[in-house]
Amino acid sequence: MSRAGHRSLWQFRGLALHFGGLVLVISLLSSGVLTWVSVRSIEDFVEARIDRRFPETLTNVRERVDLWYRQHEIDVQTFARRDLLVEAAGQAGSRAETERYLGYVLERFPQYAALVVLDGDGERWLGVGDTSLLPESASRLLAAEGATSVSAPVEVAGHSVQIVSAPIEGRASSTLQGVLRLDALESVLRADHAEGAPARALLDASGQLVAGTSDLVGIPIPTDKPGEPLLLDRQDGERFVASAMPFGRFDWTLAVHEPYDAAYAPVNQAVTEALGINLLVVLTAGLLAYAVGAWRARPILALAEGAERLAEGETGVVVPVSRMADEMQVLARAFNHMIGRLAENRLELETRNLELQAANEVLEQLSITDGLTKLHNHRYFQDQFLREARRAKRAEVPLSLVLIDIDDFKKLNDELGHAAGDVVLKETAAVMTVVLRETDMLARYGGEEFALLAPDTKLEGAMVLAEKIRATVAAAEFPVSRPDGTPVSITVSLGVAPFDGDTRSTFEAADRALYEAKQSGKDCVRSGGEAPA
Repeated sequence: MSRAGHRSLWQFRGLALHFGGLVLVISLLSSGVLTWVSVRSIEDFVEARIDRRFPETLTNVRERVDLWYRQHEIDVQTFARRDLLVEAAGQAGSRAETERYLGYVLERFPQYAALVVLDGDGERWLGVGDTSLLPESASRLLAAEGATSVSAPVEVAGHSVQIVSAPIEGRASSTLQGVLRLDALESVLRADHAEGAPARALLDASGQLVAGTSDLVGIPIPTDKPGEPLLLDRQDGERFVASAMPFGRFDWTLAVHEPYDAAYAPVNQAVTEALGINLLVVLTAGLLAYAVGAWRARPILALAEGAERLAEGETGVVVPVSRMADEMQVLARAFNHMIGRLAENRLELETRNLELQAANEVLEQLSITDGLTKLHNHRYFQDQFLREARRAKRAEVPLSLVLIDIDDFKKLNDELGHAAGDVVLKETAAVMTVVLRETDMLARYGGEEFALLAPDTKLEGAMVLAEKIRATVAAAEFPVSRPDGTPVSITVSLGVAPFDGDTRSTFEAADRALYEAKQSGKDCVRSGGEAPA
């Protein structure tokens, strides 16, 4: 630096010191207040989020686990009502065909380790899969109950399993029992579990882990205030935020927990970042004020004003550029360039976020769509059924369920092959979709079965809609021919039931109606249940 430069700085050292000191003190005070307010706000926000998130997580997981068990009860009950099983149970000549059917079911539902048919004496008539995991004592006890039920967890050969038992309709004391892998509950507990979210666990009456992950095994979590977050200390001194809620089945407890440091990490991070950033801002402001205070106060004030507006989140901030070719001009241009780059980066980030959101929407759509028929799949149907049921209760509007089954589809598959069967499934779905209303929701429930939700529709209207579907399918032409060149035509049987306030009983009523349609010669519509008053 030249002598003139030294003389200028020395000449105005008082102004630089006073101006820099004033800016330093003001910056320290404002930064301290802002830091304290920010930390308190973040701490309150984190506590409110914990108070809201833990009960919501417990409620959602409890509903999913309960629905999971209810669905498996319905699954086994549905398997037990299949014509093939009802007609063949206990008959020696039908063992091979029944075994193929159960093998097909086991392949489609891998959460079952084995499927076993018990005759009227409680003896095993037929089984597929790892039947060694079916304990005799629990199996006979469930068979004796004569109703669809799920056993408590049983340890067999180092595996935790549960037995889902359902009576075979029309066969006295005969039952179909499915050995349910308890580790399949892991996927239910992990559903929508984001990285870093509280751990989820199912604990038995003694506090031992049934499924999920838990760092609090053996430590009782009070359930007298379900869902309320509590602070618990482990013997090693680590503290956790935990919450529990009773789970009605099997006297279990559903718990979520998170290390205290992880739960309040945003607070600690905010303190560290706020202190570091504020210290950097304060030192920078003080040094800049001292360096340029003696030279020119107005450009500094303009720059400080621009920085404050930027810190408050304002975009499009522009600092006036000095006409003099000096350091202030360079600083102002650099500041404006930084603002421009920030705006560009922000725009690019928003664009990337929109692209990511679109990709996530596509993935979400794929996860709820049946790959063959392009209809909604089983999972989406179950979720939508629950939503529509809640809406029907809340708004006191009617809701009807229609179960549809392609007649003699197995025979068609055996005769023409699975490729032709797939064509028939796709075309049947397309034919039915044409006659549906915009508010109706058709899904492929599994195999050759379809399920239709008809919101705001009473039983009479649902029967009309079902008959229209039946007639349309019966009249449709399919691009599949038999070996002799004869075009293939198919029929469907339909069971209709009005929503009676309970999704399970409504599904059972529709399933009974579908069974009645099958027994009545197929290619017809039958209703089950009564419309609520």
